[in-house]
Amino acid sequence: MKVMLYSEDITLLNEWQKKITLFKSEIIEEIDKLHLYKNTLVVLDYASCYRDLLKLINTAKKQNIKILLLEKTPNFDKGKYVLDLGVYGYGNTLMSRVFLDSALETITKEMVWIYPEFTTSLIRGFSKEKAMPDHLTQLLTSRELDIALLIKDGSSNNDICEHLGISINTVKSHIKNIYEKLSIKNRLSLSLLFKNQKETAPL
Repeated sequence: MKVMLYSEDITLLNEWQKKITLFKSEIIEEIDKLHLYKNTLVVLDYASCYRDLLKLINTAKKQNIKILLLEKTPNFDKGKYVLDLGVYGYGNTLMSRVFLDSALETITKEMVWIYPEFTTSLIRGFSKEKAMPDHLTQLLTSRELDIALLIKDGSSNNDICEHLGISINTVKSHIKNIYEKLSIKNRLSLSLLFKNQKETAPL
């Protein structure tokens, strides 16, 4: 998938291009011509497009464009808002190469990406829930359930490796299977399954 970049800050665009290593990237000169693109991933600088953000998101939906929205000072509430609107990712404009590549790779796989600090904070807020609903546990193997519970408590992939004594590739493979079996796309969605279990339990 082609990655397009838009910002009014030329220095920022240059930084993004240096950091993106997994994909070829091109700069969008005029954001009002977004409708000319299709089936692509666009990295947007919030400061350069916030006035037209709703319009851009609607255009993106029509053209099968996935938006990664980046902001100099990410805000949790704003992140939740823009994700609800339909962007596929939200994070810091100056985040590291590893995070930027991770965000792009995640989005190209039809999954939502959130800046790790936000994800961990939100997941840990759900950690008081003790178990996954029974009808969902039946879909998972015992190992997958162990990993799901660790994710629910805010564990990173590396934490899971150390806790279970398995490789990072094995962890990623299990997580992929968990997402597919539960029809979810990310850690936040998984944590919401725990949070919502009491709300959806039959009377």
